Amino acid sequence: MVLIPRPSLRFPPFGTAEAPPSAPRLAGLLLTSDCEEVSAMNRTVHVCRLALIGVLLLALPSPVLANWWIVRSSDKKCLVVDIEPMGKDKSVTKIGEKVHLTREEAEEDVKRLCK
Repeated sequence: MVLIPRPSLRFPPFGTAEAPPSAPRLAGLLLTSDCEEVSAMNRTVHVCRLALIGVLLLALPSPVLANWWIVRSSDKKCLVVDIEPMGKDKSVTKIGEKVHLTREEAEEDVKRLCK
């Protein structure tokens, strides 16, 4: 089998900076020896990816960033919650004023405070 190059797939001579107007396109990118266009596109894609990752991280609630409180419900059971009780609900009482940074720390204090 003999492969004959198609005229539309000719590449510019080595060392030229620009491709002829009939240069082929591959995945939307102009195949040239001038890498500035491709480099600019890569930077743009990279910045867009970083921005998207940042937006997703900010949009998703993270339990790592949560504060934890100990509350006692109306049935005298102590619970660890990540929403601060404001006092409007009379069936829940906040135990102490301390804010716990981790759930595990709050669970340890529940064992100590609510015997």
